[in-house]
Amino acid sequence: MLMILAGHIREGLSENSYAARIYGDEFAIFCRAGAYEEKNLKKLLKDISLAVEKDIYHI
Repeated sequence: MLMILAGHIREGLSENSYAARIYGDEFAIFCRAGAYEEKNLKKLLKDISLAVEKDIYHI
């Protein structure tokens, strides 16, 4: 499950942005200031949630 989630996060990142698993099921996304708008990050989260829920899991 965590590998699927990490893959979806990685796919949604722009160039020069990074994601890391902090621990458990918590991830962090690192990007330059101004590289992402909040609405884009919310869309990424929504897209990831839909993709994962489609594969049985609920976030």
